[in-house]
Amino acid sequence: MGYKVQNGQLVINEEEAEVVRKIFEWRDGGATLMSIVEELNDCGYHTRKGNKFVISTVQSIVNNRKTYEGWYRYGKDGEWVQGQHEPILKDGE
Repeated sequence: MGYKVQNGQLVINEEEAEVVRKIFEWRDGGATLMSIVEELNDCGYHTRKGNKFVISTVQSIVNNRKTYEGWYRYGKDGEWVQGQHEPILKDGE
């Protein structure tokens, strides 16, 4: 969620990125996963497949914060390295 693959590169999908930013804004403000799910659904947001949000979807997004900050796992040891994709979450977000 938040990116699309274009010419083999991750490119920000701005409509989805808005949702990702809101999720982290609410989570960083102390919101529970359930309250985030309720807020997203109440605001009319949908997943990429057009479904309502569920806890597991939001949890997956929250658990991938480093990817949204521009990092990715590399190699057999899964070391975090700076990615070539533009981060959805900038420093301080």
